Amino acid sequence: MKPLYLDSWLPAAPHLSGARSAFCRGRTRGFALVVALSLMSFVLLLLLSLVTFVQVGSREANSQIEALAARQNALLGLQVALGTLQSEMGPDKRISASASLLDTVPES
Repeated sequence: MKPLYLDSWLPAAPHLSGARSAFCRGRTRGFALVVALSLMSFVLLLLLSLVTFVQVGSREANSQIEALAARQNALLGLQVALGTLQSEMGPDKRISASASLLDTVPES
């Protein structure tokens, strides 16, 4: 009776059994190497995407902080300008312009 081997392309000879086991061991090591490299590349891809995500979030937060600072600076400038205008105009009893400037219908 002929022995049954999973890898049928190797001849069924007893003197090649050591070569067959060494060959199968090498294939297993090669498979483990491919799996390990695949996992490492997947982990590297995850790390790169995480770093990119953090950088985008950080830039967005910085731009929001800068926009808020610009808005606060504009409000401060408006308050300073209004305060300067009020101090230059004096008390509210003085007239700085006539009401006709705001009149859209001159006939009224």
